[in-house]
Amino acid sequence: MHYFSPVDKIELLEIIRAEQTSDDTVCLAVDIGLKQGKIVIVVNDGPGFYTTRLLIFSSVEVFCLLQEGVSPKDIDEATKKFGFHVGLATLLDEFGIDIIAYVACYLQKIFGERLTNLSVIELFQIFVKKNLFGRKTRQGLYVYSDGNKKEINPQIKELLQHSAIQVKEM
Repeated sequence: MHYFSPVDKIELLEIIRAEQTSDDTVCLAVDIGLKQGKIVIVVNDGPGFYTTRLLIFSSVEVFCLLQEGVSPKDIDEATKKFGFHVGLATLLDEFGIDIIAYVACYLQKIFGERLTNLSVIELFQIFVKKNLFGRKTRQGLYVYSDGNKKEINPQIKELLQHSAIQVKEM
C-alpha cells in the first residue's frame, strides 16, 4: 500500500501487486483503503510508483512545451482547467526538478524510446547544474520569495535557447 503525503489530504492510495501477491491480499488492501475514504488504484509492480511514472512522462511533455514557447503559467492554467488540483509546472517545482531529472534518467534506461527526448534530458541537466530545483532552492520554473510563488523565472528563456543550441550542435 502506497500512501501519498500528506496522507490526511491526498485521497489516492496505490496498491502495488507483485507476482506473488494473492487476490485475497489485494482485496483486503483495497477494502482497507476504501474504508479510509481513499481512491484506490491497483497496479502491477514495476519501476517506480505508477504515479511517479506518470509524473516523469508528464514532466518531459511540460519541458517539450516550454521548448515550444509555452509559458509555465499557461501550462498551469491548462492543466488546472483539465482537472489537476495543481498545475503541472508548479507541481514540478514542488516535487523538485532535480528529483525529476534523476528519475527521468533512471527510467530512460528502462523505458528506452518511450522516454527518449535528448533535448529535454539535456534541459533537465541544465536546470540541475544551475540549482534551479524549484521551491526548495527558491528558483525553478518560477521564482519564490518568502515561500510563495512570485513570477516566472526570467532565466527560463535563456536556458531554453541555450538547450536548443546545444541540441542542434549534437
